[in-house]
Amino acid sequence: MATLEDIGVLAFINILGAFAFLLAFAILRLQPAFDRVYFQKWYLAGARKSPRHRGDAAGGGVVEKFEALRISKNDLIQHAGLDSVIFLRIYILRFWYHLSMAYLFTIWTCYVLYKEYGHIAFMRLHFLEDQDRRAEFTVVVRNIPHVSGQSISESVDQFFQRNHPEHYLGHQLVAERQIILKDPKAIMPVAFVSFDSRWAVCYLCSNSAK
Repeated sequence: MATLEDIGVLAFINILGAFAFLLAFAILRLQPAFDRVYFQKWYLAGARKSPRHRGDAAGGGVVEKFEALRISKNDLIQHAGLDSVIFLRIYILRFWYHLSMAYLFTIWTCYVLYKEYGHIAFMRLHFLEDQDRRAEFTVVVRNIPHVSGQSISESVDQFFQRNHPEHYLGHQLVAERQIILKDPKAIMPVAFVSFDSRWAVCYLCSNSAK
């Protein structure tokens, strides 16, 4: 399992690699040799000028972005392409209403699901704690140590009262036939033992194969 140090190292490598790629892109797109890669339309029209010869290369990009919001759609398509127009629609005021409603709907959906799953978990917890279904809290126990001078029922009760006093509820012995119940020697050393939780059942099953 990955530790916090491993996760931190991986995150640092990924962030460093992302910055390296962004820096490489920023440097390469300023080179005239790559105009045909990054500015195909301007390169073919002969309108591309190298940004290295501009004195406002750093601030010009920000100004151009705000100016792009004020020019017409057809001029912007002609200048930067259809993808730029579609991207800039995010900044149109009326489109923010759609985004806000989408976020509100998503938040409301997550909240309703959170409350509903919390309610379901609460119901399931009470369902698992319900002891009315005795069969789900009972296991068959064999080869119970017999104490001389005591009956099998007394031996079973004493064994579980001594080893599992906090979870033991009771037991029911197993006999082969109804007609031999009067014969103590016919009662087998097997009993249905009930507990007050499934944890006790799992604990007993995992500690003894018999």
